[in-house]
Amino acid sequence: MKAAAPLVYSWGTMQKEASSPSLLKRALAVVVLIMVGLLVLKLIAGFVVGIVVTIFYVMVAVFVVAALVWALRHF
Repeated sequence: MKAAAPLVYSWGTMQKEASSPSLLKRALAVVVLIMVGLLVLKLIAGFVVGIVVTIFYVMVAVFVVAALVWALRHF
């Protein structure tokens, strides 16, 4: 004997409905999860690129200072 799906009340309407979500709700949930995943990947990529750019500019500043010191010593 197969057990029936438990009944839950939908929010706001107080009507009984089956507890398994509809196909549309599942598809919407998948779309939302994909969008959130892409946003997280974009944030992580932006953070990594920001770190790399910061390191690059610090290296450029160090090389400029070293070039100035070298130029002043050989002036």
